[in-house]
Amino acid sequence: MNGYVINGRIHAHMTLATPDRVIAGHVEEGNEVYTYAMVTVGVMNDTNLAHIDDKGYR
Repeated sequence: MNGYVINGRIHAHMTLATPDRVIAGHVEEGNEVYTYAMVTVGVMNDTNLAHIDDKGYR
């Protein structure tokens, strides 16, 4: 899983794979985990990520 937590909003992606198939997509509120999930969060100080989720921002 990778993604961002910006101003309290979570934008995360997950990829799961077997030898025959890959499933990938967004992790959204209400997704269920049927086993353990380990999540590591890093803090980036003094970095402006306010527009990272804005597809129209350049």
